[in-house]
Amino acid sequence: MSARFDGQNGSISSPADITGEVGGSIPTQSIHSFFRIFGPALSKRGHILDWGEFPHILPPMQTETRPPIETITSSAALRRWYWTKAELEAECRRRGLKITGAKFTQLDRIAHFLDTGETRLPGDTQPRSTSKFDWHSEQLIPETVITDSYRNSQNVRRFFKSEVGEQFKFNRAFMAWIRANTGKTLSDAVAEYHRLTAAAKAPGAQSDIAHHNQFNQYTRDFLADNPDMGMPEVRHFWALKRSLPSEDGRHRYDRSDLDLKA
Repeated sequence: MSARFDGQNGSISSPADITGEVGGSIPTQSIHSFFRIFGPALSKRGHILDWGEFPHILPPMQTETRPPIETITSSAALRRWYWTKAELEAECRRRGLKITGAKFTQLDRIAHFLDTGETRLPGDTQPRSTSKFDWHSEQLIPETVITDSYRNSQNVRRFFKSEVGEQFKFNRAFMAWIRANTGKTLSDAVAEYHRLTAAAKAPGAQSDIAHHNQFNQYTRDFLADNPDMGMPEVRHFWALKRSLPSEDGRHRYDRSDLDLKA
């Protein structure tokens, strides 16, 4: 059994033949990883790789399946797998942990509990606001100072629409700026909104994707690499990808995902 790594274009010949000849026990992605590491050096002398030469480098492997979340005993094991928000919330309830917050906050709570036995995550208790300014009812003017009691209220929305126009919408980048800029004024916030809007309209501009939003990032990268495909293919390969373990807990698009099988 053999395969060739093409040093001209980095392609791998017939990885499916390799998996077939070893009984389907070696994931195609592992073979791709092997050839990316060793292929360029070996191809310099036109080496034909015989699988029998490398059993110690990439021995036959069985596909690992995700365990039930209630059987996991460490944060490292928990973070290797993809979990839905519903699964994490249910596990928080089962273990008597808070269920508030975003998905990754819930993941952090469970991970912290598994490693320490503590039911409260550091940071769960937020410091009380020092300002008594009521963002729901106070009159807002451009000179109004952003306080630590700031809230995205309908009162605030009306102010920004009056300054920016009816097209105003809260977005992730703008809200992050406000949270990070206590002490500045609403006039400063309006100027920042205009700056962010102009930057978003620049040629080739792409919106930021939150670090925790793996599906959106996977979608963008998948479609950029496969412009002839669409969302049905994205969802199909994402479902296969997220069922696999990941050493750092991230599930990133890789061209070899197209070789994944159900």
